[in-house]
Amino acid sequence: MTEETGMVGAFGIQLNWLQADILINTDSEEEGEIYIGCAGGVDFTTTFKLAREAIPVNHTVFKINLKGLTGGHSGGDIHLGLANANKLLARFLTGHASELQLKLIHIQRG
Repeated sequence: MTEETGMVGAFGIQLNWLQADILINTDSEEEGEIYIGCAGGVDFTTTFKLAREAIPVNHTVFKINLKGLTGGHSGGDIHLGLANANKLLARFLTGHASELQLKLIHIQRG
């Protein structure tokens, strides 16, 4: 019930209760059906040095909003190939950062 907000059920499993080389995730949004797959669940923390700099006078600041995507559930709709706003924006920024001399000021996702 809380997979999107904290994986509470998974964290409730006792240590060493599951032992296997491969685990298969089963999930469903429909009564009487079972989906086999995995959306994953990983927490990652890192630390790195960040150098801040003032925005140069000759730079123009843009705000980019990505809207109008269909949305969907990573389990029941994964086969539909729906776009992910975070991935699309990251691909654009990394693909054009050098060419357009982009510098990221702030990023916020919904």
